Order: sequence, then structure tokens, then C-alpha cells
Amino acid sequence: MSLKSKKLSSLFSGTTVLILVAVYCVIVLMQNLPGADIQRLSLPASLSTGSLKPLAWPTTGESAIGVVGYGLIQTSGKQTLTPTASIAKLVTSLLILKKYPLSLNQSGPTITITQTDVNDYNNFVAEQGSVVKVTLGEQLSEYQALQAMLLPSANNMADTLAVWGYGSTAAYVTAANGYVKSLGLGTTSIADPSGFSPSTVSTAANLIKLGILTLDNPVLAQIVDQSSANLPIAGIVKNVNFYLGDYGIIGIKTGNTDQAGGCYLAAAKYLLSGDQSITVLAAVMAAPTLQAALNETVPLLQSVRNQIVTKVIPAGLAVEKYVTAWGQTSTIATTSAITADYLPGMSVYYSLHNNKVIFPLKSHSIAGNATFEIGIVNNFPGLTNVTAISKPSIIWRLTHPEKLF
Repeated sequence: MSLKSKKLSSLFSGTTVLILVAVYCVIVLMQNLPGADIQRLSLPASLSTGSLKPLAWPTTGESAIGVVGYGLIQTSGKQTLTPTASIAKLVTSLLILKKYPLSLNQSGPTITITQTDVNDYNNFVAEQGSVVKVTLGEQLSEYQALQAMLLPSANNMADTLAVWGYGSTAAYVTAANGYVKSLGLGTTSIADPSGFSPSTVSTAANLIKLGILTLDNPVLAQIVDQSSANLPIAGIVKNVNFYLGDYGIIGIKTGNTDQAGGCYLAAAKYLLSGDQSITVLAAVMAAPTLQAALNETVPLLQSVRNQIVTKVIPAGLAVEKYVTAWGQTSTIATTSAITADYLPGMSVYYSLHNNKVIFPLKSHSIAGNATFEIGIVNNFPGLTNVTAISKPSIIWRLTHPEKLF
């Protein structure tokens, strides 16, 4: 090769390199920047809700407490399978409303009393069970039948509703056992619609869940908070929840048989800061008598009420941070204070909803929002990044292509 050819070849090679370098630079510098790595931060120890102090538990049987909107809080006793007595009627109510739903102020379809219903009434009278008087051909609305079953705790009306809704008590029992299992009430077993059978059993912990499901239904929540009802034949019937309206109690159901002893599933609503409220449930099973169950539940509820506290979390709580590929970080914090009423022992949860991050990012830009669950209260503070994040330098881009592609 001649000297001239060698010079041209060298020049061409150098130009090619320059072109390739220029193309590389253009391609790299035109690439979009990678988003920030969002790292969730642990909540500070100051957010711990602590633990409950000892409660006024009954000295016999088994008990449990819970909160509507949260769930089971604590139990006492062995939580063994125990007859529920008439608290089982809550399952019957839920199953009937599952098949024939009602909204508030609706009466529902008509139920006509048959000779079988009358015979059932007479049998329960002979067995000294709780009843409401019925006559052949009497007509009640679905709503009235639910009142008759839940307020005076009529065993015969539980059977009437079960047969009306499911064709027979046997078919009802099959449906009920499948239903309670689907609800996660694994230790509950249904042998009859009324709970008169000692084979209808549950635990206090399961009754808390059952009570929450009952209060979540507006129609049932309304009925169990009624002191009386007017029925076609029986006339005025009274709610056998004798403490209804006292001590903040808004329901739910009593139960009492020789085998079950006294049982009481109670709900009390307490007004808190601002317009907030909390509904606490207490379940007492296998008390010596129904009156003992009633009397033991009141101090148990009050011992829970006395421990409800208000927590105020100031704005600026660090919940996460942005970490960029080029080494810059910025803490993400809440923009507003959080106030919640809770019971010690309740957990604090939060989830984050981040905006798309575009660089450069100015300090205190809106970064999204958070959902805090403290006790039964949801709070929705905004989020902001504390410090600014600039774009990376040109040198960093050119020397870190693996971060860009």
C-alpha cells in the first residue's frame, strides 16, 4: 500500500471512530432517564399502638372482644365448641337475607303461616322454648318474621323462616354449615335454625365475627337495635336484650338454654373525637345464667371503652424514599397530620400511591398520596419529596449506558 493510501485509510478510520462516538453520544443523551427506585421505610416506634391492659373478663366460660371495621381483638378462655343457644338465629337471619335481600324500609315478601308452623309453635311451647304466637293463615312480611325471631327470640319463627327460605330444616342446616364455613367461621357448626339444639355450637371468637357480619347488614343492624315490634297476631313483642339502650349497647343477641347456660353477644357504640365513633363487640358464652352473662358483659365492654385513645401523628412522617441510579435520594413524607382513635393492640397499616416521577424534581413536589389504617379509621394524607433531585450529569450518562437501556 502506498503512503498516500495509508494516510487515507488512517483518516477514514479516525473519522469512523469520531462518527461512532458522536452517534453513541447522541443515542445515550437522548435516552429517557430511569425512574427512581422507591423504597418503603419502616414506621417509627412512636406509631406502635401498644397493647391492651388487662380487661374485666368473666371468670367462667369463654369470652372475646372485637371492633366493627377491624375484627377480633382478644379472647379469654379456651375457645372450645360451646352451644350458642339463640345467638344462632343471627346465622338464620343472614342466610334468609342472602336469599331474599332487603333494603331499609322494605318489608319483603309475605310469609303465610301453615299448619306445620302452628305445630312447631305448640312443640316449642311444650318444651318451654322461646316463642311468638302464630295462627293458621296468619301473614307476616319477611321483615316482621325477622323481628319475631330476633327480638323475643322466637324459636318457632326461626324454623318457619328456615323452611320458608330453604324448603326444610334439613336443607337449611346443610346450607347454613356451608355458609358459615365460607365466612371463615370454621369452629361454628349448625344443627338447627334456632340454636335450641345443644349441637349448634361455636366459640366466642367466632361469635365476634358473626356479630360484625350482622351489624354490617343495615336491616339486621336496625332490627337488633329495636326495643319492640308490633306483629299481626302476637301484638307487641319486646326485645329480650334487656340492656339495649344502656351503656351504649345497640344490640345484638342473647341466648339461654340448660346446655348452653347464658350467652350474650353485645355491641356498644361509643362516640369519640369529632364525629368519629367506634363499635365494640363482646361475646360471653357458658355463663351460669343469662343474667350473669348480661352482667359480666357490661364491665367487659367498659374496660375496653376506657382504653380507647386518640393518636395524632404530625405532618412530615417519612414513609418512603426515592433513590436514583445516579446516587441522589429524597425522602417522601406526609403533608398533613393524621388523627385516629384506636384500641391498643390494633395494627397500623399504610399503602402508597405514587405519582410518576419526572426529573428534575423540585423539592416539596406532590409525590402522590397515602392511605393509613389506624384502628378503624382510614386517613388519606398527601405525600411530598423533601429535597430536590436534579438530572444526572452528561458525564454520568455517557459512562453509565447500562442504566439507560
